[in-house]
Amino acid sequence: MYLKKQNYLYSSTYVIVAKVLETLMENPENKQWLLHAGTKNARSAWILTKACNATTKKNIRIELAYFFNNITLKENGMLQG
Repeated sequence: MYLKKQNYLYSSTYVIVAKVLETLMENPENKQWLLHAGTKNARSAWILTKACNATTKKNIRIELAYFFNNITLKENGMLQG
């Protein structure tokens, strides 16, 4: 779901979700080159996940996601480093 289009959520719901997922846009440096950016991650001792998407001011869309499951504590530390 591409949140910036706001096609899937009520406006009141979008405002709440954006506060959680679009914290990258709070950084003034990101506002200089991005129209939109969102990220969500999750982690435990054995799981590490992240999903990101952004649209630049040149209208280039960037999407990235990774999912690691059943990793050791050592692998988790290395991946987060």
